[in-house]
Amino acid sequence: MARYPQNTFVDLIERDVIRIDGERHLLRYVLTLDNMESESEKTVTVIHLHPMGAEQQYSDAMTNQMVRFLSKEDFQSISFVTLFPYHVPTATQLRELIVDPRLEEVMEKNRRFIHERLMNSDVFVLAWGDRPYYIPNRQFDETFQYVMHLIQMWQKEKNVYVFRYSHAPSFTKNGQPDTPQKKVIEGILPIHT
Repeated sequence: MARYPQNTFVDLIERDVIRIDGERHLLRYVLTLDNMESESEKTVTVIHLHPMGAEQQYSDAMTNQMVRFLSKEDFQSISFVTLFPYHVPTATQLRELIVDPRLEEVMEKNRRFIHERLMNSDVFVLAWGDRPYYIPNRQFDETFQYVMHLIQMWQKEKNVYVFRYSHAPSFTKNGQPDTPQKKVIEGILPIHT
């Protein structure tokens, strides 16, 4: 665990706890930070695969990397949403929750948060990477297609970006917007040029 970068603080966390077969599982729908050094009112949202370690008091290395870069770009509000809202420690648990038909309401709620952030952000950055082996094709493709459909339906293409990396492509070999994990972020690029 790490502390958030200096001059940023958690402004909002939308989260929940569910119980499935007696086990408690954490959900995180939205994490929003306030960049106190910004003199703008610009907002940015990054959408990645699933929640990482960032919570109210502590962050993680990849979230901090994105926050530091986006703070330098003078975004005042920095939000994170995910394709899948399950904050669990293992790939097996994540897979079990993703395929559980009882959790359709959770995914619908997550989609509403994605929609809300897309509509209310000046910049929307895609950064989820390739589908990991533990996430079934159908669920990954449905969620990915939902996000792309939203962008097209609301004609938000001009607001959608990917990270530009030093010495690494912005997209994976499979054409997915890549994550900043183990990369240096140099900028953002429009998804459609």
